[in-house]
Amino acid sequence: MNIDARLEQAQEIYQRGWSDLSKDHSVEHYLMKIIGSLAEADKAHEQGRDVNKEYNNGDSRFETYDKEVKEYVFSKSLYAVLIFNTWQDKLADVYIGLVGLAMHYFFKNGGVLMHDIFLDEDFTLRQLDIDKNLSFSERCFDLVKTLGSATMNDIFSVNTMNLAFELQQYFPAFDLDWHVAEKMKYLQTKEN
Repeated sequence: MNIDARLEQAQEIYQRGWSDLSKDHSVEHYLMKIIGSLAEADKAHEQGRDVNKEYNNGDSRFETYDKEVKEYVFSKSLYAVLIFNTWQDKLADVYIGLVGLAMHYFFKNGGVLMHDIFLDEDFTLRQLDIDKNLSFSERCFDLVKTLGSATMNDIFSVNTMNLAFELQQYFPAFDLDWHVAEKMKYLQTKEN
C-alpha cells in the first residue's frame, strides 16, 4: 500500500472513531491504550493465538464456498472465530490506535501537515535496523520504549504516523495491510 492510500485509510479510521479517541483524555492516556494493545499482542503470541494456525485448523467447508459467500461469511463471522484476539488482531489494534492518535493530535494541535511531509518526493520510510534475533516480546518492548519517549511537539503526529507505518518492520511475519483491512471490515460490520 502506498503512502497516499495509508493516509486515506488513517483519515477513515479517525473519522469513524475506531481508534476510540475523545477530547476528554490526554495523549498519554491514548499512548497507554496502545501500549496495552501491544501487551495483549505479546500475550496472544506467547499463548500461540496465531491467525495462520487458526485458519489452517478451521472449517474445511470454508474452502468450498464461492468467492462472494466467502467474503461475506469471513467479514461477518469468521473474523470473530479465526482472527479476533490473535496477536495479528492485536497488532492491527496497535496500528489503528497509532494512526488515530496521530490524526487526533494533528487536528487538535495543528502542527506540520502530515500529507505534505509524507507525499514529499524526497520522503521515504526509514529502514529500521532491528536485530533479527529479538523475540516478539523484545520487539514489543522496543515499541513501548519508543512510545514512552514520545515528545509532544509539532511533529508528534508525523512521528506517530511514521511509527505506525513502520510496524511491519518490527514484525515481519505480520501482514500489516491485510490484517488492518480485515479489521476495518469487521469494525464496519459492527456499525451495521
